[in-house]
Formats: sequence, C-alpha cells, structure tokens
Amino acid sequence: MRSAGRVVSGGVMIALGIVSVLLAGVSPDSNALPEATEVERFAFRPVGDGIGPVHQRMLDNLRARGIPEMPSAAACFAPGTPNEVMDAFHEALGFNDRFQQDPANYRWAQTATDGPTSPFGEGITLTYSFVPDGTFIPSGVGEPAAVSDLFFWLNSIYFSPGVWQQLFHDMFARWGEISGVNYVFEPNDDGADVALANTGILGVRGDVRICAKLIDGNGGTLAYNNFPQQAVAATGNGDMVIDSADSFYDLTFGDSVRMRNVLAHEHGHGLGMFHVCPVNQDKLMEPSVSVPFFGQQHDEIRGAHAMYGDAFEPDNSAGAATSLGALALPFADTLGTLGPPVVANGSALSIDADGEQDWFSFSITTPGRVSAQLNPVGLLYEDGPQSCGGQPANCCPGFFTDSQIIADLGFEVIAGDGVTVIASGNSNGAGIVEAVADVALNSAGTYYLRVFENGVPVEPQLYTLDVAVESELSVSLPNGAPEIIAPGAAAPFDVIVDPRSDTLVANSAVLRYRYDGGAYLSAPLVLVDPMTNLYTATLPGALCDDIPEFYVEAEGVLSGVVTEPAGGASAPSVALVGSELVIADLDFESDPGWFVTNVGVTDGAWEIGVPVNCDRADPPADFDGSGNCFLTTNDAIDCNSDVDDGTTILETTDFDLTGLTDARVSYARWFTNVFVGAPGSQEDPFLVQYSTNGGVNWSDLEVVGPSLNDAIPDVVGGWVQRSFDLDPLISGATQVRFRWIAEDIGQGSVVEAGLDAFRLSAIECDFTPAPCLGDADGSGVVDFGDITSVLSNFLNDYTPGTGLGDANGDGLVDFADITSVLSNFLQVCP
Repeated sequence: MRSAGRVVSGGVMIALGIVSVLLAGVSPDSNALPEATEVERFAFRPVGDGIGPVHQRMLDNLRARGIPEMPSAAACFAPGTPNEVMDAFHEALGFNDRFQQDPANYRWAQTATDGPTSPFGEGITLTYSFVPDGTFIPSGVGEPAAVSDLFFWLNSIYFSPGVWQQLFHDMFARWGEISGVNYVFEPNDDGADVALANTGILGVRGDVRICAKLIDGNGGTLAYNNFPQQAVAATGNGDMVIDSADSFYDLTFGDSVRMRNVLAHEHGHGLGMFHVCPVNQDKLMEPSVSVPFFGQQHDEIRGAHAMYGDAFEPDNSAGAATSLGALALPFADTLGTLGPPVVANGSALSIDADGEQDWFSFSITTPGRVSAQLNPVGLLYEDGPQSCGGQPANCCPGFFTDSQIIADLGFEVIAGDGVTVIASGNSNGAGIVEAVADVALNSAGTYYLRVFENGVPVEPQLYTLDVAVESELSVSLPNGAPEIIAPGAAAPFDVIVDPRSDTLVANSAVLRYRYDGGAYLSAPLVLVDPMTNLYTATLPGALCDDIPEFYVEAEGVLSGVVTEPAGGASAPSVALVGSELVIADLDFESDPGWFVTNVGVTDGAWEIGVPVNCDRADPPADFDGSGNCFLTTNDAIDCNSDVDDGTTILETTDFDLTGLTDARVSYARWFTNVFVGAPGSQEDPFLVQYSTNGGVNWSDLEVVGPSLNDAIPDVVGGWVQRSFDLDPLISGATQVRFRWIAEDIGQGSVVEAGLDAFRLSAIECDFTPAPCLGDADGSGVVDFGDITSVLSNFLNDYTPGTGLGDANGDGLVDFADITSVLSNFLQVCP
C-alpha cells in the first residue's frame, strides 16, 4: 500500500514511471547532496557499471532538468537489474531514503466533475478519454518527445477500437468496484498536448487521458503515469503513456492479462499509489509487472480505500445509509463480497479512517429476526517501500503489515429512528469476529446496521458483513431433511415450528410432498413436544424409481406463510430412494494400488506419505487427519521438490458401477501454482479426469486454474473438498477410472499438488412392493374406481397380484376384494 511509478517487462532493462510532484510545501531530505554533486554522480557514470546506453541517455536527460525538490518520477526495475542502476535512477529522480504513500496529499484534489474534492477517504468522480493519434506527448522519463499513436498501435493488435477500449473500460470499472471512485467515460478528447496544465474539462477531455508512443522499445519501459491533479493544475494530471513499441503487449493470452495488469498498475499511480515491495508476484503495485492474477489485490484495495473510501461511500450516517431494500424473507447475504476475478482477502468494504463509520438500512413488512456477523479481513504480509539502495529491486526488507488487526471493529442493530440501539456486537478485540444472533425486530419498518471502529487507527480495515433476516415465525429442520430413504418404508423427520411472538394459524403446519412430479399432496405435522415446538413430518413409503420432493409449511398471523426450504414448491428438498453402497472410502493409510505415470518429470512425481511441510506451497498436513495423503514428491531433505519439466499422473484402478444409480465421487485436493519464475509462467492447470472404458478415453471432471482468474481459481494452496454427481457422465459403466494430472511445462513455475479423502458411492435399490390392498385398478388411491374395477372383473382368475379387480392380491376377483376396497377406502398407495 505504498509507492508510485511504473511497470516493467521480464527483461533486464529498467522501467520508469513519471509521478508529478504533488506534495507541495515539504522540504527535501536534509541529508540530500547539493545539486552539483548529484549531477556529477550521474552525468559521468560509465556505461560499464551496469547502466546501458539507452538508459544512460535517459539519465542524462533527467540530469539536465535539475534535481527536483521532490521526486518528479519514480524508477522501477525488472528482476535482475543491477542495484547500481536502481540507485542511479532513484537518486536522479530526487527520492529520499523513505518516501512512502501519503493518502491525504497524493489523492486527486480536484476533478472536472467535482471541482475541489473532499478530504481523503471520501469518493470522487473521474472522467477518462483516449487522445487522438498525432497528439503531442512531451518527454516524461527522459525519453524523446513524440506524438501519440494509440489508435494505430492497438488497432493493429485487436483490429477494432471497441475491443481494446473495452480493456480500459473493464479496468476502470474494477477500480470503481473496489473503491469510492466513480468513473465516467468521456468520449471527447480535443487533442490538446499531453501537458500537466491541460487537465480534464467536461465535454472536452477526460481527467485521465490515455496515449501511447515509443518510449524505449522491447524489454524496457512498458508505461508511465502522472500523479493525480492537485489544487495547482501544473502539479499533475493522472495521464497514462504506454510504450507502443514494446512487443510485450502482442501476447494476448489469458484474456490479455499482460495489457490489463499494466493498465491497472499504471492507473494505481494515477490514483496516487506508489510501488510496494517485495517482488513476490502477489501484489499489483510491485515494481515489476505480475500476471499470475488479474488486477488489484488486497494491498491495492487497502490503498484505494485509504484515499477514496470504499465503494459504498458516502454512508457515514443513517440518512446516507446504503439501502439493502425491502427484504423478501428469509434474506441472507454477505456484504462486501467482490465479483470475479477472485481476490484473496479481498472486500469492497472497509472502515477507512479515524472516526469513519458505515451505515446500512433495510425494511421488512412483518415482524422478524436479524442475525449478523462482522468479519475482519486481512493477513500478515510484507509491505515495504522501494527506496533502499543495494537491495533487490531497491526494495526495503523487513516491513510487515498485519491488515487483519488494523482496527477493532464493532457494529450495532439500530431502530428506525436511527438512534435506538437494539443490539450490539462489540465485545472482542481487533481481528476477531463480532456477531449478534436472533435479534427481535418487533414491527414492520426500517432498521439500520452501523459498523464503527474503536480507537484511532489511520489505515483501512477491510471487513465483510453477513446479514440474515427471517420471519418471526420460524420453521426449521434441526436434523436436516432426509437425503436417502429406504424403499417402501415411511421416513419420519423432525421439524421445529416456533411462532415466537407470532400466533400459529391452526392446522397450518403441514408436509407437502410429491414423488413423480405433478401436484403436491399434504400430510399434517404431528406435534411431539409443545415445550420445544417439536413436530414430526413423515414421508410415505416410496418406490425405487420415485423422486421424492417435499417441503414443510406453516402460517403465522403476522408472518404469513413460511416454508422450509424457503423456496417451497419451487425449490423443494429432494431425497434418493434406496440404500447407499460405498464402493471406495480411502484415507491412503495403505496403498490402494493405483498407477503413477510420469512424462518427462525430473522431480515432483506422485507418491504417498505424511507431508513434510517445507513451507514452499506444499500441504503442511493431510486433509482428513489420518496422516497420509498423495503428494507430488514429499522430500524432507530437498524441499525444492515441486513438479519440474513434465507431467505426473495419478490414476485409479477400475470401478464397476453396473446397475447402480446416483453415483457420486468426492475427494480433497491441494493445488498451488502462484510462485512463478517469470511473467507468463503460470500456465499449468491441475486436471481431474474420468474414463468409462478403463482409461482408453478421458474427459475432464474439472480443470483447476492455471490462475486465479480462471473458472476454478483454487491455485493458492489449501485443501479443497469437491463432490460430483456422476450419473449424467458415467451411467452404470463397468470400467470407471479417475486421474489427477499435475504438470510444469514451458516456463518454469512452482507446482505442488495433493489428494486425500477419496470416496466413491452409489445408490442401490432392490424392492418389490407388497400389494396395495384395496387398489383394484392400480391408480394408487383406493376410491370408487376400485369398486367399479372389482365388479367389472368379477370372478376373473389371475396370477396373484397381477390383474385388474384383484384388490387383495390373491389372484381371484371375488367378494373378498370388495371387502378389501371398503377396508382401505381413501388410502394412498406407496
């Protein structure tokens, strides 16, 4: 959450980023050398000490401008760049030893829409535009002045402005989703020079202007960005300049992740952010470009919130509360959850400054109950500045932030007057969940949730807020709904119908069920214990081919009809008929005799063992606690034992699912692929496949990764349990196999995988129902139609239980069948 400047490619040349001087009124470091001494240090430094000729000339141009009182540009470098190069540019650009983010002074002070903006931590509106080709761009980081060729260049890659401009729209939209900045596309740009004085004007040009030109070509500077506009127009304009001569952008794999992350990184500087260290490929604003993920990560979200607040601003009072609307009960949601792409420890919500608070409102049309849980979001991570000469990437080591405990948060449930506190969650310390449960909302109307901080923290504390609101009348299944029921046997289950302060309508507590579609039938719930409001619901016996669907229902005088599940007839519970057959249940404490095939791997083959926990992206322990699991090499001596140079495949033996239905497979898997050797090297997914013919042909069950931006983004370690319904895929095959494929091909990366708790099961059902006594016509209901059937087939002789009119199943239609019909009249058959 610190520095500012530029992204670089994977080569060994430097990348620079202009950041206009914004911190007016602050004097230079008292230890800085006089200007003449600084000039001597750069003007005559020989090329042989690690500074190439292109960047020597850029340093000379910077030197010719004079050493600024405050830094006019920030230099950042590719991995492997000599430290003397880093030192030279940092000194030439006027950096002090520790120059870190100052959100109060480096945010936008005025915009075309807002005019002068509010204090830090409050939102702004930014417009952005694309400068037309031919627009003059002066030298920004020592490179020659030139005219913009943005449209010509990006059209040559994407063939249409609509395609490449969408990358920019998406990038700005994501910054808007995670911060209090509202972005508006300005379709006009008058082509005025890209100069600090030419700031945004509504209908003329954007606050942020985007352009491109030759900077230093392949392998060097990818782009640079001005700092935000301050009160004095000549001190910044937030404009972005991209190197149109760098082939880095020609590779558009991964939905143009290279281009997208450079743009997002550069606009981070355009919001006032500096670079953050170290280079771990886990933060967007690191000195060199990262592509194992899409866009802003945890640290950038915190930085944006520090300067502009979160996406819900302004919401600092009851009158400005974020409305959750008129709730249809039951309601449940987690506030702050970000949409894709996935961000580890991400949230759109924070308390961002001393004394700040967040308000949310909702309304209900009947009395209800609310439960809420406040979850601090954060982690302990290294978070240092880029201003230590002689260190890798000029990064200062040893600076850590525990963003989980920045602030001690609490919250309150408040009545519609915006003042009366109904309940409070504020008993725990920083970083610990706060919760309230089952808080009575005694009347219809509006209610509030207020989140606040204790103490005087000055950095943002991210959080999420779980909110659940239900009717006053509560219907629940304390032991859950039946999932598997035996054929031909009634299936009772417990239901609690608790009216609380409501009144239960008489005879309204019922079970609704159907077995083969069509209309729902009803059966009353039986009260078992009035003290605990415990009832019993009973599903009638079902046949093997039945599909029982059911829900329970009750009605309160105030609450109206309440169902469980909440969707009622449109989303009922569903049970399977039969008994579970466990085909395999493996914890790998013994070897199951599965196959391991390696193709080209020099290390990292699958094996069974107790994880040695090398703390290098591998599992620290197995999933189920039994001890063993499958791992990709488990070497306590050589912890550098991840998958290298090929593919390792773990394959099961055959499983026979003949005659079985509702087959299901589950397992726990571990996969890590985020510690990469070079940009673009995160290209190896984790494949899980199945075969129905003994391994001759394979199909994907799931494809994990290869990055956080893919459909299944579980690439950062941690055991993940997965379960799949196999019936649509396998349908009773005799030679079913599964396999797990981990690979490291192409550019090198650290790939670790694990497998545990494998379980394969199915449902078997073998049931011949007894005759349905009285059901002479086979309709399933004993009624007048059965008397007609007996009389119509009187004295017929059948194999027992096979003919119409045979109501008692003895094979002969006679007076005994009439007796059977009358004895079972109006009964429903299973």
